[in-house]
Amino acid sequence: MFQYFKKISVICSCCLFFVPIVGGYCQVNNDNTITIAEYLIQKVNKGTDNNFTTSLLLLSHLSLADTDIMKLDSIYKKEKDPIKKLFIVFTLYQRTQEKNYENDFVELYPVGKQQRHIWKISRYETEYINVSSPLQQRLADFAITNKIALEKLLSGYEFADGADGDSLSDQIIHIYKENPDYVLKELQKKNIDLSELGIK
Repeated sequence: MFQYFKKISVICSCCLFFVPIVGGYCQVNNDNTITIAEYLIQKVNKGTDNNFTTSLLLLSHLSLADTDIMKLDSIYKKEKDPIKKLFIVFTLYQRTQEKNYENDFVELYPVGKQQRHIWKISRYETEYINVSSPLQQRLADFAITNKIALEKLLSGYEFADGADGDSLSDQIIHIYKENPDYVLKELQKKNIDLSELGIK
């Protein structure tokens, strides 16, 4: 019963793409149906407009079959645009937790002012509703133990404002509480004062 309601919530999201839904599947025509995941992966493969980002963010919450992961991985390896690659590898990591995808995600994540592009895409170039970038949150999770991820996370601080600035401050505070000495060194390198974050 719970799985049924979970499926319905995803189906409603898929309706953004105006595709008939029958029994948990997207109906392509009268004779052929594909799974919701397969349909979203097709949208990713086309790589156009906000359907690309929306599809990936939805896929990051779905249970994917091995064949789905293989298809996404193939798209990822062929993709040349670093920002698109970042969004694809984010979804691949979310669904597999594999270390190689973690490493690629951290490596691809932009530095400093370039992070504004990620925030903008996450909020305005998708039908997926979120307060702050789920990619930034994932980087913050990695930053607890990954120094490169922490350096990249902090590099965006001076360029973040509004909801992005608030969420980034909260994420830094959380990491600081986990390991104060570790974070303090990096904050000093970036000339970020603890008082700015509300830490005394």
